[in-house]
Amino acid sequence: MATARALLTVAMLTGCPAERLGVPVPPRGVHAIQQEDLQRDVFHLLADGPLHPRHPDALAWVEQRLGQMNLEAISVPVEGVACALRQGSAQQAVLFVAPHADAGAEATALPDAALITLAKSTDGLGTPRRSLLFCSVPQAALPDLWSSPPSSWPSLDGTVIIRGLGGNTLSIDGPSAMESPSWELHTEQRELAPTEDGMERLNYVRVAEHLRDVHARLLAPQFTPEG
Repeated sequence: MATARALLTVAMLTGCPAERLGVPVPPRGVHAIQQEDLQRDVFHLLADGPLHPRHPDALAWVEQRLGQMNLEAISVPVEGVACALRQGSAQQAVLFVAPHADAGAEATALPDAALITLAKSTDGLGTPRRSLLFCSVPQAALPDLWSSPPSSWPSLDGTVIIRGLGGNTLSIDGPSAMESPSWELHTEQRELAPTEDGMERLNYVRVAEHLRDVHARLLAPQFTPEG
């Protein structure tokens, strides 16, 4: 019996779509955004405890997950920061940055989970027009990242900041009128103590819908040929 690898080779040589030969093809674009991924990442990013603290190995988890999306790891001389790059055709890049707190599922884990999911939604779509940078950053380290970005980075042509996304209605504020435009992603603001901010209260189906909207508005255009 032919293996999946052999079938895929035949599909490549004959030009037949892999789906027609029974080869499973991973979902791409908005279809790659799934609530199960979000829930799994939030689970791994949080440690046990009444304050729902960030897991000591959260940084390693983020680095591992971004690597699974076929991104190039980028070294950043700021403690606690993980960045990865999808190389584009142009010299400029759009930065997606997820600032996180130290405790609480929505405050400390959901931004990174959303970042990972958005990175996944770009895998397999080809080369974007602009490079795409994905960075997880402690909230306290954000000023250091802005003041001393790595010299290896391409020049930024826009920044997307991922805030709390646990609410009902997504807002995409921006673009700003600055030289390098910026957008901020958030839902309605809710004041929650870390003790109330557990992973079980998050509606992952709704968060996935928010991220599909973000992909359609801010990522998909990078993979659409300019007319």
